[in-house]
Amino acid sequence: MDSTSACPSNIGPRQRLLRWAFAGLLTVATGVLMAWLIAADQPRWMRLLVAIPAWFALLNIFQARNRTCVYLAARGKANFDQGEQAVADAELDRTLRRQARIIVIQTTVATLVVAVVCYLLPPWT
Repeated sequence: MDSTSACPSNIGPRQRLLRWAFAGLLTVATGVLMAWLIAADQPRWMRLLVAIPAWFALLNIFQARNRTCVYLAARGKANFDQGEQAVADAELDRTLRRQARIIVIQTTVATLVVAVVCYLLPPWT
């Protein structure tokens, strides 16, 4: 895998670019949904719906930034832009799985922050 850097990875540049693109699209969707829910004075509990696109946007951001795909790591695979390959090194596989767990935790915590902020914002009147 990518042994030239201190932080091992399981995705290549094109895979990272795809994740950045999805992150951008989902961030816009999250912002539009948040703005609509607040502007339309929807019940506060409905504002928590922003957590869905926000979680996926943040997941893609953290995956691209850390060069680690959570799904591939869970399966012991890598994709350096030439298709999926098995991660042969057991230590690297453990490291990638650990990075994937950290990414999921970061994503979940950041999503909770977004949802709470959206919940607490006053309606726009």
